[in-house]
Amino acid sequence: MITFKSQDSGKTLAIGGVSSLGSDVGVVGPFPRYSISREDLTLADGTYLNSKFNITVTGTATLKSGDSQDMLVKGQRQAAVQGEAIILTQLNRNQWPMHGNGVLEIAPYDGLGNKIKYSDARITSLELPEQNETAGVQNQEYTILFEAYQDTSVSTNSNNPAGTTKPTYNLATAEESWDIAPAEDRYSYDGNAAATRYKAYTLTHTVSATGLKKVDGSTVTDAWKEASTFVLERATADVTTLTTNVLGLDGDSFNPFADLGIDITGATAYDYVRTVSNDMTAGTYSVTDTWVISESPQKATIDMEVTYEQSNIESINTVTVSGTVTGLETDTSASGTSSTKYANALEAYGTIKGSFYTAASAVYTDNGGPNALKGDEYAKNVGDNKTTGTITFSVSFNDVIPLNDGAIEDGVQVDDNGGTDVVAIIGVLLKPDGPVMQDMGTITEKRKSVTYTAKMKIVNRGSQPTHGIAIVNNYQPPDSYTSTSSQSWNAGTGDYSVTKEFVYTSAGSTYAS
Repeated sequence: MITFKSQDSGKTLAIGGVSSLGSDVGVVGPFPRYSISREDLTLADGTYLNSKFNITVTGTATLKSGDSQDMLVKGQRQAAVQGEAIILTQLNRNQWPMHGNGVLEIAPYDGLGNKIKYSDARITSLELPEQNETAGVQNQEYTILFEAYQDTSVSTNSNNPAGTTKPTYNLATAEESWDIAPAEDRYSYDGNAAATRYKAYTLTHTVSATGLKKVDGSTVTDAWKEASTFVLERATADVTTLTTNVLGLDGDSFNPFADLGIDITGATAYDYVRTVSNDMTAGTYSVTDTWVISESPQKATIDMEVTYEQSNIESINTVTVSGTVTGLETDTSASGTSSTKYANALEAYGTIKGSFYTAASAVYTDNGGPNALKGDEYAKNVGDNKTTGTITFSVSFNDVIPLNDGAIEDGVQVDDNGGTDVVAIIGVLLKPDGPVMQDMGTITEKRKSVTYTAKMKIVNRGSQPTHGIAIVNNYQPPDSYTSTSSQSWNAGTGDYSVTKEFVYTSAGSTYAS
């Protein structure tokens, strides 16, 4: 007989091969015909994964002995046959929701051996063809299609093979891929910004699978759970682990670096992030792991730019070193809220900041700088972002030669005025062509205003400078008087200025001859 025992209700459905049902439900009749096809599921490379069985059962449902009908009474035989049709169309539909799986067993008569058995079978379709008549008697034919993956048949043949090894994972599909590519605009440096520059790489590992429901006695494991068991065992946070065949078979081992064409000696993996995707209704589960790979001893990558700016207005040339230090994460994505990115960025910035002048000086020389680039930082901006673990910086150097070594930059502004003719302007009544102008034979006094301004270095802002007075006095004309004198000092900004105005005659003496 052929039976199907529902995993959900526990009821046994008899499908032909019996003359009575007893405590079972279903249809009686001769032993049905059946066919079995096997489809082997493999990976793309041909590795065996699982087997899918399609079982087709075709038979004829006859009336049960207890059915009260008289074929000579109009409609009674038809009603009885339609009752069997109703039973067939409702097979394994006695509750909702349900998994739909069950144990399908095809057993010979008299309880003999060689039973064909599938523990996770499910009905995929059922067909009741047109009723036919044989010698004027109506019967109900049927065709039931089953699908199964777990073959638990028991053979008693003397030449039976040793047995069948069941797959560890009940899967329909599985995929695994690796990818490595240079991380654009992400570099690391060996200790300083002017030394060896290393590339960084992004490594990606993706494992995905489509699972199948697994039935073990009264326990049913969802398809997505079967998929996740395989995926999580296959995916590893340790990127240096050599991996075997996807299903763990013997074969060539796989090195994520060398076998992808980039053999990075002594590389370290950072920024480990895991992304998980689960489609429960489709039974799929996927994990994508990514790392940033770097050979540098620094736990950070640096996007740095050095620019040379030449001024055609002032004889000042400026070189600016700017960029972003991005810390590499040494914690994993599963470590909660903790992060080492900022600490690693801060450590790397502290290592390279002392070499900014070296990098700037090289660019200054390469661009034909006319003088020598000063080692003092002319301007500096640093921004910290602890959330993203980044430090932005911009440091400028120039080739200005200051008058005083304690200044970042300084300069002298000289203004001359006076020494103009003295003219008497006399208005005359009724003179239509204007006033009478008379040259007095002398000129006004001359005035020279001299201003020295400086931006003092931070280390020289502890007290007010005094050197500006001497610089200004160098511009004092002979035999002149100081008419005004002032000084300005801002210890916070380092701004310092001295202004003097000198008064003298055109002859260079303080009196008229």
